[in-house]
Amino acid sequence: MLSFGSRFRARRATAKMTGPLPSNLRHIASSYGSISEFCRSVNINRQQFNRYLNGRSLPSPRNLRRICEHAGVSESDLFLPVSDFISLHKEAPEPEQASSLFSFIKAAQKASHGVMKDYEGLYFKYYYSLSKPGLVRKSLLAISCSEGKAVTKCIEPAGRELTRSGIAGLCKYSGEAIFLGERLFLIEYEYLSRVEISYSVYFPSYMSRTRILPGLTLGVSAGNRREPAASRIVLVKVDGSTSARSALASCGLLDPDAGSIDEHIKNLINNSDTDAESLFFARTVDSL
Repeated sequence: MLSFGSRFRARRATAKMTGPLPSNLRHIASSYGSISEFCRSVNINRQQFNRYLNGRSLPSPRNLRRICEHAGVSESDLFLPVSDFISLHKEAPEPEQASSLFSFIKAAQKASHGVMKDYEGLYFKYYYSLSKPGLVRKSLLAISCSEGKAVTKCIEPAGRELTRSGIAGLCKYSGEAIFLGERLFLIEYEYLSRVEISYSVYFPSYMSRTRILPGLTLGVSAGNRREPAASRIVLVKVDGSTSARSALASCGLLDPDAGSIDEHIKNLINNSDTDAESLFFARTVDSL
């Protein structure tokens, strides 16, 4: 067993080796909202990361590479003097900016990037149409991760009211997804008309974490009235053997009584207030 003096000398030698690394790691983690969020997104043990921050140990080559790839820095940068590192990587928000919405979203995107990789892929989106009461809108949503954030693309065939010329169009949405507190948040805008922003919140079931995601969506109806409306909504993962073209061909405005929608899906998106709830809650997969 090492004596106290031997342990002290070993720690001092490690501190010399780490140099500015702990401060630079702390600077990176500060832009993720919290150290816990950063460790979760990089998939590194929090206690081990604390040892890096305290200068008690150096990251293994594997963990060092993982940190650098996730944060977008080089390994040599992490050992630069702190002032030089900060001037090169001014990602951490200034104290007066830390409370702004955009700073928070940016940090949340980074923190949830690792988790969002599990949600990449194609999903069918089901909800009762805000502009065509009684019909179910089925659209195709794609979630992909790039450049440190999760982005979404959604296509809704026959997504608009028929125009006066009688020609039906599409709605196309672009947005971003963030995973916070075990909930998936999506904010999207319709980029053809550019007059709509929609907001949705989904929560995964422990039994089908990425396969079925029920939630609530808020937006405005198409047409002249543009009424704000909320609806229960569900995302269903598209089978990997189904092509995007085939998946899109099955989308559109559907009659819920025509037999083309699974009963379980219809129960999840049913907006009837049978329980006389004082609030409009999403239905859970496990409660049905």
